[in-house]
Amino acid sequence: MIIFLLFKHLFSLRLITMFFLLHFIVLINVKDFALTQASMITPSCQKGYFPCGNLTKCLPRAFHCDGEDDCGNGADEENCGDTSGWATIFGTVHGNANSVALTQKCFLKQYPQCCDCKETELECVNGDLKSVPMISNNVTLLSLKKNKIHSLPDKVFIKYTKLKKIFLQRNCIRHISRKAFFGLYNLQILYLNHNRITTLRPGIFKDLHQLTWLILDDNPITRISQRLFTGLNSLFFLSMVNNYLEALPKQMCAQMPQLNWVDLEGNRIKYLTNSTFLSCNSLTVLFLPRNQIGFVPEKTFSSLKNLGELDLSGNMIMELSPHLFKDLKLLQKLNLSSNPLMYLHKNQFESLKQLQSLDLERIEIPNINTRMFQPMKNLSHMC
Repeated sequence: MIIFLLFKHLFSLRLITMFFLLHFIVLINVKDFALTQASMITPSCQKGYFPCGNLTKCLPRAFHCDGEDDCGNGADEENCGDTSGWATIFGTVHGNANSVALTQKCFLKQYPQCCDCKETELECVNGDLKSVPMISNNVTLLSLKKNKIHSLPDKVFIKYTKLKKIFLQRNCIRHISRKAFFGLYNLQILYLNHNRITTLRPGIFKDLHQLTWLILDDNPITRISQRLFTGLNSLFFLSMVNNYLEALPKQMCAQMPQLNWVDLEGNRIKYLTNSTFLSCNSLTVLFLPRNQIGFVPEKTFSSLKNLGELDLSGNMIMELSPHLFKDLKLLQKLNLSSNPLMYLHKNQFESLKQLQSLDLERIEIPNINTRMFQPMKNLSHMC
């Protein structure tokens, strides 16, 4: 705080931060930084992300141990037996089937030869499958990653009512019939990322009352409606990273009362409204970086009383409403970096008494005032 007072008329916010880091890095707890092999100080990954070994690349924790080398150096497929990630917390650890010795007996009587069976779990990876195969109806996990499936017809899983986890990433799926997931009342995990899905019909998930984890990353989905999420009463985690979304439904969480974590990074969202998150009472993590958001109405986040982390970085926001964050009493981490912000109101952060991390990197704000930061008594990381 003293540093800002001494230099507020001499340096921009970014230069002040650099000065602070260079002169005090040895004196503070550097829990938010990591030293690379090249002896360069780089920011550690934000909440909900993990580092790719020695690389500066960070990935969502949902990618940890999903059987894919998302990092490029295999770091995301290491230590898959630990109990430290989000995947373990929600019982979603499935590891990399290719590296796990299948020592347990198979309890499935019918399945293709190209698949590996362990108890009631079936892995059919890189099997050149063009459709969902015929298997025993007591299957509980079905992985069809890296196949050549183009569509999912009506009731394609209807016989497999005991399924809890389905992995369909990295296929060529373009079309999913409205009743494709009909009857999957016990399904908890559904991965549909890295496909060619452009549209999802309303009601497609209506039987998935137990679903907690839905991954739709890297699909060219352009539009979603509130009715799309009908039936997802238990959904906890929704990820639609790198889609083509230009707008969000009027009340995004109306059908998802338990939604806790939403990641919408890398879309084309241009605006938010006061009602977008009106029903998102359970939300604690909201990621909206790398979109095209230009303006955020004052009451956009007013219903997010439990929000702990908000990321609005890499958008086109030029000004923030003076009371935009006033209801975020529990917010601990706020990222506003890489926005063309030209002005901050003097009471912009007045309500953020629990804030621990504030990222204003790559922002040049001429009206910086030390009083802006005084309410944030718990602030331990700023850049």
